Amino acid sequence: IVNTASQKGLEILLSDYQVENKEELQLAIFDNLEAEYFYVRELQKNTGTTTTAKTKLMKSTYLKRTMLKMKPILTTL
Repeated sequence: IVNTASQKGLEILLSDYQVENKEELQLAIFDNLEAEYFYVRELQKNTGTTTTAKTKLMKSTYLKRTMLKMKPILTTL
């Protein structure tokens, strides 16, 4: 995300995450993604709910193809 975002996108992300440089932004994004992952995993374990139906499409999509689909979105940030 950090490497492909436009300059305007980077400015917005730096402001939103309240960090000063790309390295801090990468860490902040990673920390947020990791926290969300563990939250969902714990939620599934405690409540028996599943997010599989919502993420099933991602299993069959290659990472490169997914990133290519996201590129127009990331460059407009």
